[in-house]
Amino acid sequence: MGNNCCTTEDTKDLLIEFNSKKQREMVNNISRSTKESDKSHFPSSSIALPCISMNPLHPLVSKTYNLHSDINQIDKDLLSRTKDFPILGPFKYNDGSTYEGQFFNGKRYGLGKQIWSDGSIYEGQWANDHCNG
Repeated sequence: MGNNCCTTEDTKDLLIEFNSKKQREMVNNISRSTKESDKSHFPSSSIALPCISMNPLHPLVSKTYNLHSDINQIDKDLLSRTKDFPILGPFKYNDGSTYEGQFFNGKRYGLGKQIWSDGSIYEGQWANDHCNG
């Protein structure tokens, strides 16, 4: 499991930072970047590699995730600063986690979703390659 995330046993305390239906549609409707210039924002291949799909959610996390679909805690200042950052991914990291979302200079920055190999998830704000919400 990654840092700054709960265990699947702590589903009561699971806080999904970025998962209202409207917010999900906003990110899903932005096409993933395929511009050559955005490749400079890819993470280093020694850290993560492109992959086909995200890790699956643990069943208990999935149930809680769906129950909390109206949480809205997005930092509007962060959104304004990162609106032009490319949405890339998914990428599989060395620890087995998968991430898709915004990147800046090879780091997770802006809005994104990470699913660890145990099925736990963080979806929300990222800054300088760390959860920030």
